[in-house]
Amino acid sequence: MKRAMSVWFPFLSIDLLRRRDRRSRPGSPPEVDRRPILLVATWKQRQIVAACCERAINGGVRPGLVLADAQGVLRGARVESHRPDRDAAALQALALWATRYSPRVSVDPPDGLLIDATGCERAFGGEPHLHAKVIEGCGDLALRARASIAPTFAGAWAMARHADAPIVAPHDLRASLAPLPLAALRVEQDVRDALAEVGVERIEHLMALPRSMLPARFGHELPLRLSQALGEAIEAITPVRWTEPLRVSRAFEGPTTQYEGIDLTIRDLLADLVALLRTHESGARGLQVILTRADLPAERLDIALSRPSRDARHVYSLLRPRLDRVNLGFGVLDIEITATRLARLRHRQREQWEGGDSTEELREQALGELLDTLSNRIGVEHVRRAAVVESHLPERAGTTAPTSMDAGASTDIAVVPQDRPTILFGTPLFASVTTLSPDGPLLSVRFRQEDLHVAYCLGPERLSPEWWRRDEPARDYFKIQDQHGRWWWIARRVEIGDWFIHGVWG
Repeated sequence: MKRAMSVWFPFLSIDLLRRRDRRSRPGSPPEVDRRPILLVATWKQRQIVAACCERAINGGVRPGLVLADAQGVLRGARVESHRPDRDAAALQALALWATRYSPRVSVDPPDGLLIDATGCERAFGGEPHLHAKVIEGCGDLALRARASIAPTFAGAWAMARHADAPIVAPHDLRASLAPLPLAALRVEQDVRDALAEVGVERIEHLMALPRSMLPARFGHELPLRLSQALGEAIEAITPVRWTEPLRVSRAFEGPTTQYEGIDLTIRDLLADLVALLRTHESGARGLQVILTRADLPAERLDIALSRPSRDARHVYSLLRPRLDRVNLGFGVLDIEITATRLARLRHRQREQWEGGDSTEELREQALGELLDTLSNRIGVEHVRRAAVVESHLPERAGTTAPTSMDAGASTDIAVVPQDRPTILFGTPLFASVTTLSPDGPLLSVRFRQEDLHVAYCLGPERLSPEWWRRDEPARDYFKIQDQHGRWWWIARRVEIGDWFIHGVWG
């Protein structure tokens, strides 16, 4: 007898955000942010609420509402960017975690899991205990979940989202589905609107209609979804597969304290790992070396790489200084090396003469090896790279990120096309300005007891504040050239009227 389970996470994005906040303060008690949370996304140059918490829903906010209207209804809400990619990665990880309940688990985007629970209830003492275990496990992960077990995947999906029925017996499936809305069948909104025009609003109304007349007027999806929910059509899932990390190991015949033997073994294991990486057409972004000692706890050495690599010489050069400081105790029993993070490596054709793409590749490789050496000697958190932030305000348009993060993660961020100074002052320099009129052009500038006579003046360019963050005045920026040929970037805060120099072109 087929038994399917659907697990639904109603507030997956919100729960993941709160879990991230708790992890950001290690060692301190978690602070409870009681403000309503709104997750926004940009659609047609407007910010739309993509997801919101229960307090926001109770306050009258719904997904799809414009952010300005939502903030007008719900004041003091916390606004964050919606990250569907983060939700998808978390859902994939949850599917792998749920394989403890069944070997066949599939992701159900964007916020659910489908589990083939056929025969699995015996391992948990019955379906009620299996259902309780799943809900309890999700609670331990700080995730709110609703789950239902039914004879079909579509039926379990409908019950988890539109009914309070944890377990549905096969003979009760049709009666349990009958009072549910048509949205429980996973049909498109336009099909539901067309059915509502003829008075069909629940599944029982749909089941009363002749099945043969539905495709001609409402498409083939509607009868297929109904048949899948009732178990009259097959619905297959694609289970997630757990892939073992690439790992090589070697055990000694007995504890050894010979450093030369340990060093040679690590070299051989790195060569074996590189061979495995080649077969997977991948490079390692992170490695873990575990030395099992006879009288001491196992020693773990973590190596972080700024770019995918399968160069055994480079990895060994990072590992060697740390290996020298390891206390071998009474001897090492075995050594294990695991590639904890992998990334695909593009195929490149090397050139015989310099000056082509291969020369640039060698430069990137040399830079990556330098960053890896610095990161593993002084700490990953102390070696950072510049990263672009999607903001039109100059002081917020850039930040720094660890070199271990993917450098291409921010390449799709739009950068303002206007000319910007090469040097931006962290603290603006306040200045006294003389203008021909209130809106410019500028005639002279005085700051730090230096008088600048303006030869050329371009502007103004108005930059409005990010109103969803905090209330601050707009700025009018001017680009001027002084008597010495230097170009300065000067701004005036509109509501206040004071001037400051924000940057200079080097």
